[in-house]
Amino acid sequence: MLKNLRSIRISNNLTTSQVAEKIGVSLRTYQNYENGSTEMPFALMKKLADFFNCSVDYLLGHQPQNVLYLDSLTDEQKEAVELVKQLNDKQVLKVIGYIERIKDTPFEDVVNKILKKED
Repeated sequence: MLKNLRSIRISNNLTTSQVAEKIGVSLRTYQNYENGSTEMPFALMKKLADFFNCSVDYLLGHQPQNVLYLDSLTDEQKEAVELVKQLNDKQVLKVIGYIERIKDTPFEDVVNKILKKED
């Protein structure tokens, strides 16, 4: 039984019919998967996991959703993770604060600000 299927669907503000359409099954079939009365084929579980950007294990209730798979990151993101791993907790909080300040800033503005500091 997919223990977290209903909760992840709801947290993504999707209806059962929207998910059923997305994965290519009838509404009734999807509802049966979600309520556990019909066992879902693994290929379909994988399709749902990809759709919801989570693992099959999460859908099955075997692991928390906040697992980060490094193979899903770009090389630059992997490098950032490696650098953050070298920091202490106080430094990590500073990095988080910095990211929060720049995440909605156009990239060119961030680069220009960094270049001005280097001059």
